[in-house]
Order: sequence, then structure tokens, then C-alpha cells
Amino acid sequence: MTLEDHARAIEAAIWAARADGFELTDDDGDIIWRAALWEFRDGQITDDFRTLQMPTESLEK
Repeated sequence: MTLEDHARAIEAAIWAARADGFELTDDDGDIIWRAALWEFRDGQITDDFRTLQMPTESLEK
């Protein structure tokens, strides 16, 4: 799989979990609304990354 394929698969899992009533949060319970998937090559980070499209509002009312 490519970097793009992995990014889209992660997004799909996050959105599917949200549709089932789950939410991705940090240790403080705050929603994680921004993340990126970076490529590493030979133990070094490259300039290639994909920003993940994630929910920006909590399910909590």
C-alpha cells in the first residue's frame, strides 16, 4: 500500500468508528481533530506526508 492508501484507510476507520458512536481523543479526553501520516525511509523522516481528514467536532453535547 502507498502512503496515500494508508492515510485513506486510517481516515475510513476513524469515520466508521465515529458513525458507531466512538471518538478518537487524547489522554485528557479532548478530541483529536488534526493528524498527519509521515513517511520514514531508512529510519529518517522524509518530506512526504498526508494530512488526515478527521472529525472536527465532538459527539459530546
